[in-house]
Amino acid sequence: MVVRSENRSGHVKVHRTLGPDSRTLVLQGHVGFDSLPDQLVNKCVNLGFDMNILCVGETGIGKSTLMDCLFKANFDDTVHTHKSPGVEISQHIYNLKEGNVKLRLAIVDSVGYGDQINKENSFSPLWTTLTSSSRTTCRRS
Repeated sequence: MVVRSENRSGHVKVHRTLGPDSRTLVLQGHVGFDSLPDQLVNKCVNLGFDMNILCVGETGIGKSTLMDCLFKANFDDTVHTHKSPGVEISQHIYNLKEGNVKLRLAIVDSVGYGDQINKENSFSPLWTTLTSSSRTTCRRS
C-alpha cells in the first residue's frame, strides 16, 4: 500500500508499506527516471574506468613521452634500441587515480616496429594481438 501526502511547500511524502505486519518505508528523496543519468555517473565513477591504448611507431619517436604527457604521469619504461630483430608487443597495466576517479590503463607498446630494413611484416604481430584481443572481448560479452 502506498500513501502519498503533500505538505504546504508542495513536497510529496511517500510512505510505502509491504503488508499488515511489515515495516513502513519512507523515501528520503526524489525517486524517478530523471535521476537515472546521475545514478549512472555515480556508478561509473565508483567502479572506475578501463582504457586500452595501442602505441605504434618506430623506436625513439616519442610514444612513451606522449603517454607520459597525456596522463601527467611518469610511466616506468625500459629504453629500447633500434637493433631489435623483430616486433615485440609488450603490455603494461597502471592503476591511476585523479580526484575520486579511478582509471585502469593498459598501454600496449610495439617495440621494434619499423626498425627493420624489410618492414613488410612489421604489422603481423600487431594484427595478431588485435585479433586475439577482439576475440577475447567478444567472448566476454
